[in-house]
Order: sequence, then C-alpha cells, then structure tokens
Amino acid sequence: MAQDQPSTPRLKFWQEQCAAIDYVRHFGLATALDYIVGEKLVNFLDYSELPPDHAADLPSFVAEILRQFTSRELRDYLDRQKRQRRGTHRRRALLRQARQLLLPFEDN
Repeated sequence: MAQDQPSTPRLKFWQEQCAAIDYVRHFGLATALDYIVGEKLVNFLDYSELPPDHAADLPSFVAEILRQFTSRELRDYLDRQKRQRRGTHRRRALLRQARQLLLPFEDN
C-alpha cells in the first residue's frame, strides 16, 4: 500500500505574481506596474465570485504591491490610466477599485 505523500503548501496566487515583479522590472517600471496592477490585480478584482481562500489573499496581495512600489509610483501609474481612459467601463471601474485599495487615504 502506498503511503500518502505529504502535500507541499500551495503557493498562493499573489505570491506567484509578485515573484515575477523583479523579472518584469527589468523591462521598466511602467511594464512592471502594467503587469502587477493593470493586469494581475485588476483580474483578481474582476472575479465575480472569489473562492474564500482567494478572497482572503487580497489584503496580502495588496500589501506586497505596496512593499514593491512607492505610493508615488502607484499614484502616477493610476493617474495615467485614468487620463488615458483606455479599456471598457468595467476595467476603468476595477482600476478605481484598485486605487482605493492601494491609495486608501487619498481622494479617489
């Protein structure tokens, strides 16, 4: 009879995404912010119904983004996205939600 293998801890979604930031930063700050905020965080927020274990990861994901980027970098990126008004109405709403999470003490 085969013994049960101990399962390895699941690497959380946000940890996998944030681990790639250093690589993506090689291509520049704008590319890194597009990747982690404009793509990964927005997609994370877009899930209509997050499984409870994923929803619980959101604060840690946001905290890691705040650790990786300055508030100035985040503000400039989100301001630029707002000015460009690219994407669907849904995407713009998700970017506003991301701004509230990343820059909670500013006028949004």
